[in-house]
Amino acid sequence: ESKIPEHIIRDGFYAKKLHPIYGRFSFLYMGVLLSLRSLNGSLLALLLIGIQYINAMWEEKRILQTDLKEEYGAYQKNVHSILFDRKQSIIVILLFLGCAIGFFYN
Repeated sequence: ESKIPEHIIRDGFYAKKLHPIYGRFSFLYMGVLLSLRSLNGSLLALLLIGIQYINAMWEEKRILQTDLKEEYGAYQKNVHSILFDRKQSIIVILLFLGCAIGFFYN
């Protein structure tokens, strides 16, 4: 079981994203699996990103049940990105579209 945080970190990467480490892991998974240039690798990358997103949502729900509920609620209002910001989301979509096109013209 993971530890309940004692306070909310609001600086560094956490000033821009609620769960920056899950987003970084997602980029790592994508890079490795998309480099395999296979449909299975791409589907696995999508699955792992989905798992990271679900894990982030589960963690938020767990934090909101602690004494940090009000502090975290205020933090959520200031930071809107969960895993990726808008620019990174566009990059992810373009990567997957590029891979999908590559499967048909390979």
